[in-house]
Amino acid sequence: FLNNANITGKSAPAILVTNAENTSINIVDGTTNTITDGDTVYAGDHLGEAVIEAKDDLTIKGGEKGDGVLELTANTQTGISCNNDIKINGGNITVTTLNSTDKTDGIKGKKSVTVKDGTINIDSAGDGIKSTKGSVDITGGTIISAAETDAVQAETTIDISAGNIT
Repeated sequence: FLNNANITGKSAPAILVTNAENTSINIVDGTTNTITDGDTVYAGDHLGEAVIEAKDDLTIKGGEKGDGVLELTANTQTGISCNNDIKINGGNITVTTLNSTDKTDGIKGKKSVTVKDGTINIDSAGDGIKSTKGSVDITGGTIISAAETDAVQAETTIDISAGNIT
C-alpha cells in the first residue's frame, strides 16, 4: 500500500519485485505518492531495470474513491516495467520519463498491459504504453499519452473497447 510514500531508487529500482506470483501496488485514497530514480543509469545487476520493476505479474490499484495519486518521475530509467503482465485497475497515475538519449518508456509489460480503470497521464521520452511480446488491452479509464515515439505500442494486438485516450 502506498500511503503518502516518497521513494527514491538511486542505484536500484525504487520498487523491485523479484519472485512473486502476483504483486499489487495499492494507491491509498487521499494520498500523494512520489517515486523517482537518481541522476545516473542503473548499473550492474540492475542495468536496464525500471524505477518500478517486476519480474512477475504486477497489478496497480486505486482505492474505493480512486483519488489516490502516484507520481513517478524516471530521470534515467523506464518508468514501470514487468516481465509478465501489468494490469492497471485504478488510481491517478502520472509517469514521466526524461531520458531522451535512451528513449525510456513510460509503462512496459513483456506479455501484456491491461488498463481497466484509472487516470493515466504519461509524458515519455520513448513509448507511452508498450507490450514487447504481447498485447495492450484498454477496457476503461482515461489515458493521456505524450510520447516521443509511440503513444501505445504492442507486438501482437492493441484492443480498445472503452475508455478515453488522448
